[in-house]
Amino acid sequence: MIHALKAPTASPVQHYGRQLVFVLAMGVLTGCGGGGGGGGAPAVIPDLSGYWAGSWQGSDPALGIVTGTWEAELTQNQADVSGSATLLGDVDCMEGAVAGTSGGSSVEGTVNRSPCNLNHWTLTSVDPAFFTASGIWTQDNSNAQGGFSGTRIAVPGGPRILSFSPRGGAASSVVTLVGQGFAATPEDNALNFANGAAAMVLSASPTRLVALAPAGIASGPLTLTTTSGQAASALPFNGLVGSPLAQEFSHFVVGDNPQAVAISPDGRKLYTAIRGDRSITLHLTACNQLLTSTTLAVGVDPLALVVSPDGKRVYVAGGAGGVVILDAATIQVLGTVSVAAGDGAFDNPNGIAISPDGATLYVSDNRDGGDVSVIDVASRNVIQRILAPVGLMPLGLAVHPTGGTLYVNLADTANAGLDILRMVDTTTWTATDVSLTLPGRPTGIAVRPDGGMVFVAQQASNGLSYFDTVSGTASGVAGLSAPTGVAVSPDGRRVFVTNRDGDNVAVLYATFNGVETNIAVGSSPTGIAISPDGSHAYTANATHRTVSDIGGNYTLTVALSGNGYGTVSSAPTGIDCGTACQASLPAGTAVQLTANAVGQSYFSVWQGDADCLDGSVTLNGSKTCIAVFATRSNPPSAGSGIGCFIATAAYGTPLAEEVVVLREFRDRHLLSNALGRLLVQTYYSVSPPIADFIAGHEWARTATRRALWPLLIVVRHFEATGLGLILIATGLTWRLLRRNVKT
Repeated sequence: MIHALKAPTASPVQHYGRQLVFVLAMGVLTGCGGGGGGGGAPAVIPDLSGYWAGSWQGSDPALGIVTGTWEAELTQNQADVSGSATLLGDVDCMEGAVAGTSGGSSVEGTVNRSPCNLNHWTLTSVDPAFFTASGIWTQDNSNAQGGFSGTRIAVPGGPRILSFSPRGGAASSVVTLVGQGFAATPEDNALNFANGAAAMVLSASPTRLVALAPAGIASGPLTLTTTSGQAASALPFNGLVGSPLAQEFSHFVVGDNPQAVAISPDGRKLYTAIRGDRSITLHLTACNQLLTSTTLAVGVDPLALVVSPDGKRVYVAGGAGGVVILDAATIQVLGTVSVAAGDGAFDNPNGIAISPDGATLYVSDNRDGGDVSVIDVASRNVIQRILAPVGLMPLGLAVHPTGGTLYVNLADTANAGLDILRMVDTTTWTATDVSLTLPGRPTGIAVRPDGGMVFVAQQASNGLSYFDTVSGTASGVAGLSAPTGVAVSPDGRRVFVTNRDGDNVAVLYATFNGVETNIAVGSSPTGIAISPDGSHAYTANATHRTVSDIGGNYTLTVALSGNGYGTVSSAPTGIDCGTACQASLPAGTAVQLTANAVGQSYFSVWQGDADCLDGSVTLNGSKTCIAVFATRSNPPSAGSGIGCFIATAAYGTPLAEEVVVLREFRDRHLLSNALGRLLVQTYYSVSPPIADFIAGHEWARTATRRALWPLLIVVRHFEATGLGLILIATGLTWRLLRRNVKT
């Protein structure tokens, strides 16, 4: 029937208009106007046991488009699927229990992330050849809903990569992997980066590897091969890191006397310790949007904070209140650890540090003769105290990227020039002291990603000391203005130092070449943190009540939708979704997105912001683009939640109320009988290319919305009107669309 409409003399508008009317008529009879995917639940469910990871996306009435990544450990028998899951990204609760059923030809269940809203999920597509899967999810109470996709990254009995730190870096950066089933000797662990370059493994144990990133690294998951099997990391290593542009991009108010900032390992969340308000705030970095805040208990004096390498916890150095442990998604208090703590007489934004494997926490007692408490994260017990002699005050802390050395700033309380950089072996707890070049209250401290250099901000002498960890020599740069906080860009090329009395950030080369430039920020900047990709730096401006965003980049977020499976890459590089679904790029960057279907799936349509609909995006603001993948072989099953091609193309989202109405009509009145199922299958076999045309032409989207309105009216009242009015409405749709496309 469609071939009969393809008259050689028809214009493109007439040609597609005629096909569109046919498909719309079929769509009404099948109760489906289009959208997010034409496939359905797999006919046979393979064994899902193992470790899976991927991306999720959707729409939340309060936050708009939300995206992130997920990991799950699953076991399956003939009737049940169970396990655990961790969600990262724009989420409320991260960790939950998976429960589901696998009977028949579908798998569905829940992720219980108490005390947050219950998530329901349905698996809609599995490709056993590629071990990829996709599905949909909904959330109780919030009305949030969306889709997910993923792949199996490890199997039971083999090695598994649980996390790695840092999330990105240049060649020679030290990378620590935490997991299970690693080989006990370095040479028996074959670790490769995305381009197949082999890493040098420096040390190994069954649960921890330390390696050097090789030259020529690309962005993508890590893969590990041992005698017991192969595993991939759930998240990609970013080999394209840099340094923030030297300008204040924006700033936003956070509260009274912000002292320190920290960024989640995926770069999506910014945490601020606000001393005056005794609170912690959580902002989404893509838009500097306040997500939530938590007021700490009386007696807690937040001076510094750090995020765990796996992104699940935030640890706050709370003065006399001890160390406060927060859930990184909700920043709700999970517990405290009592430690010796100072009265906060001096700035100390680097007064807490965590080991690269996340197992050990260090916090300084900023008092004369104070100590550094060493905390075992798993047990929350203080396992060691590193004492400072009378006359010295412990301030900033940093850990060597291998985890083997803790660096402690010891400030001479008499200001007699006797400041010390203490190096503590974290295995034997023996210490070696180095005299600093520019003595004067060493405050902030940071280590270069390759571990070759330590940088110390000396607040009282207006200098920055450089300590070479290989040669054991120190040097310094003068001319700063009460330097307080220190951070090193992930490419290791630049050092960013907050000048508290200069109301700016000094940018210095990491090779003794002095100050490159100064960046004006809010008044009295103290703490500073740099995003894992190096695109942004954030400063806590104590007397300005703000956080400054240094950089000049906008965020591009890509979400995957539909019941098919695929990935999206970008030029310039930055997006590799599946896993790397968010990138920060300079304002004005033109980005070309490429959708790549996997297995039996195919790419259907672009959705999201208006600039996304052809796959080409110009970042004159932060943008979100949605790639819809589908499978042709099977129509949706009742209750699958899979949307419809054409209505989604017309209304721009599978979550539009009109699309939901048509989808519910399909599920209730068509998929319940043989004739209806035949009509649905016919519709899904011919509609995808029509939907692609509609999505790419605004006039076609407008015409389709106009043509659909009589059908929607009848479908909404189908119980009372019956099939007769459906046919009348279909005829009216034909006439409306023909009139629209001719004009």
